[in-house]
Order: sequence, then structure tokens, then C-alpha cells
Amino acid sequence: MMWLSLDLMCETYMVKQRLLIISGVTASGKTGLAVKLAKKFNGELISADSRQIYKGMDIGTGKDLPVNHKSQITISKLFNFDVGILKRVQRFLRFGRNDAFDVGILKRVQRFLRFGRNDAFDVGYYEIDSMPVWLLDVVEPDKEFSVVDWLGCFEVAVEEIYGKGKLPIVVGGTGFYIDAILNMKKNFLIKPNKLLRLILNKCSTGLIRNVYKVLDKKSFDKLNNSEKNNRHRLIRKIEIRLSKIPTETPPGRGDIDFDCLHVSLTGNRELIKKRIDKRIKKRLKQGLLGEIEGLLKKYKWSDPGMNTLAYKEFEEYFEKVGKIPMGSFDRLRMTACARGDAIERWRMDEHRYAKRQRVWFKKRKEAIIFDIGKKEYKKEIEKMVKKWLGDPSASSG
Repeated sequence: MMWLSLDLMCETYMVKQRLLIISGVTASGKTGLAVKLAKKFNGELISADSRQIYKGMDIGTGKDLPVNHKSQITISKLFNFDVGILKRVQRFLRFGRNDAFDVGILKRVQRFLRFGRNDAFDVGYYEIDSMPVWLLDVVEPDKEFSVVDWLGCFEVAVEEIYGKGKLPIVVGGTGFYIDAILNMKKNFLIKPNKLLRLILNKCSTGLIRNVYKVLDKKSFDKLNNSEKNNRHRLIRKIEIRLSKIPTETPPGRGDIDFDCLHVSLTGNRELIKKRIDKRIKKRLKQGLLGEIEGLLKKYKWSDPGMNTLAYKEFEEYFEKVGKIPMGSFDRLRMTACARGDAIERWRMDEHRYAKRQRVWFKKRKEAIIFDIGKKEYKKEIEKMVKKWLGDPSASSG
């Protein structure tokens, strides 16, 4: 009964807040746009990138951290849930609201009940170009990190930004993270089933596809070709379908009370491909291979972080190079050949990823799509944000 009262109180005192989302395909200039808007409208950024959460994986994920960067603040302590808070909750329930007990405590209690204790996650921000960017370097590459985990960290970050009187701007291309914000249903509170994942990961994509089709044919028939071949998402769908937790959200619960404006960037396929290829060359010059070599001293290829774009494609390269004798006459040629193959795999994977993103964001009904090939798209977005924030000047001209 106590926890039901807490939930009701949190809903009673919750104030609808504005949240700007900048999503879109990879290499479309999301972060640059978000920084510009944050400076103009007094905002802070929250990264929605499932690779940038990993520590030490900077070049391949495009964090673009400044030289000698230092985290300005870490607030993972906000996840702590101690006896003192429980006593304050009990006192509140017995004697009513007082000056020492605020809505923030209620939210912390609610978050603990939903997400559990998570002292292992470093929730903080870096200042990049004088702009705070949250949720970079949250976990080590060898740690599992689910959508539920990210959502818990997001709530800490967004409350801190609101506490400063600023506008939170979510920026990134990880659709699952953005979907978690826009549609916070119980699907996202279903924790990963490690045993099920272990079994399914040993199966072919075709078998996984058939399992999901048997479990939920109606939903399966709605999937496009890209989704039917995405084994990770299929496994997650099976996981949700087999969970005993109902996927429907009870009335009055589960939706985050945000006033959202969702801007999504896209572009001509050839333009995006050229931008991807240019970015790949840049990251190689920045020292991606050296970064991977350093990571391999601490982590394995099977670790979650190492099994991502810009890293996994080089597994075969490093294994081949390690087997070539140091004094081999063909070592240089063989090394260059293996490196070229790895780069080409990476390039093709990035192109395919952009294609999947384009399909995913196009299906989002609330997303307002902008083509980066048009000259005035940034001005149009800026004007739209002004109007959404209630700036009278936005309607003139």
C-alpha cells in the first residue's frame, strides 16, 4: 500500500517538461545541430548512442572528446537508496508533506523501485566545446548495458538538467533509446534473459526468425525485411514475448510526462555514404587501430563493447596480423591486405546501419523529418524550436 501511495504522489506532483530530441541516420550532423540549438536555447545534451556509453571507446564511436578531457561531474550516487530515505518516506506518509521532503525524493524512490540499485553506472557529463554532454563513458566495455539501464541513467541526467532550469536535448541514432523515452511501456522494464540469449545467440538468424513467427505471427508480419534480419532485435522481441510481465501499460502509468519535439535528420543515400566514408578515413587517421590495440589488452572480442560497429570488423585483422611471423617477407603486404579488408567491412556495415536507421526513423509518426541536403534546413529547425518554446518572434517573417 505504501508503494502505491508513492506512485500516485509522484504522478500528482509531476510537472510536464519540454524535451527536444535530435535523431537521424549516422553521419547526418546530429551532434553539431544539437550543440548549436543548445547554445541558442540554453540547453544541455544527453547522448542517445548505444556505443558511446562504453569507456575507452572514443575514436570509433566519435565522442570527439577534447585533448586531456576530464569528466566535470559524476552523479552515480543519486542511484543510492539508503535507510535515511526510507525513514523520510515513512515520516512523509505519517505526517504529510513538509519542507524537508520534496518531489525529488519521491522520484528517487520510484526510480529505485523500477530500476533497482545501479552503483556501477557513472552518470555524469563532459564539457565539449563548452557544452555539457551527458551519458558518455557510463560503463566498461565488458559490462552488459540494456535499454532499461540507459533509461534509468537518462532520468538522472534529465532531472539534473531541469534542476538547472535548462532544456534537455537528446541527441543520437539509437532507436531503442529514443523509443524508450517516447513510449515508456513495460517492454523496457523487462530485464535481459541471459540464459535465453545464450541459447538464441547460438542459433541461425533464420531459426530465430521462425521462433518469433511462431510466438507472435501478427507482429512478425508487420516487420520489414531489415527488421526480419536483425537478430539482436528479434531476440529482444522473443524475450519480451516470453516474459510473464504484461506488455500493456496500466491506465495512468508508464508514459513519461514530457512535451516532446522530435526532429530527425536524413539525407540522400549517396550523400550519407560519402559522409560516412569521409568520417571513416578521419577516424583511422585519429588512431582507431591504436585504440583497439589498447582495448585488447584489457578486454576480449566477445565483450559487449567490442562487438559493435568500428571495432568488431577488425577482429579478423588483429588475429591475422598476430599470426604473421615478424621476419616474414610478405608481412607488410599481408598486413595491408588484411587491414584493407577490415576497413571495407566496416564501411559496408556503416552503410547498412544507415539504411536501417532511415527505415526506423521514417516509421516514427511523431518525428519531423528534415533533409540535410536542403540549404535552409537548420534555419527551419531553429524556427520550429522557437515556436515550440513559445517565442513570439518565431511566428513573424
